[in-house]
Amino acid sequence: MRHIVLTLFLALLLQSPGLAQPQPVDLWGGLKAGMTKREVKAVRKRSKVYLTDNCRVRMKTVFDGGRLFAVRLTSYWTLRYNACGTQVYQALERKYGRPISSQSREKISLYGLNTVREFHWRDGDRSINLRLFDTGRLAELSYSLAVGGGLNDL
Repeated sequence: MRHIVLTLFLALLLQSPGLAQPQPVDLWGGLKAGMTKREVKAVRKRSKVYLTDNCRVRMKTVFDGGRLFAVRLTSYWTLRYNACGTQVYQALERKYGRPISSQSREKISLYGLNTVREFHWRDGDRSINLRLFDTGRLAELSYSLAVGGGLNDL
């Protein structure tokens, strides 16, 4: 009898909300942290995405241990399709508030010395990072599982 009571107690304890499995973290565009490559392909069939009419990006997925960890949106280098850095920054600021950190650094590229500005937001267990060139052009926007958050098995 004592064994049955203990087993029932443990079963109820494991079903309590505090010990429930963590919910998958929404990264971007229907992609959730922890998805397999097959699941990602079923959700996102194309790697070329328009954020706005003048902002075309390539979507790259980053896996760790066979599970989705981050989504990176990198700009095309043609001026026609990446003149949207300011718009993207403003949209992120409207949605998540002011960045929790930002920094600027110099970067040498084919076009000479550029200043790259980096901004970081946190939304629950999701980390959002934006890199812009000093010209306002988009370099990269990434969504990833925040360190210390979300799925513990990644």
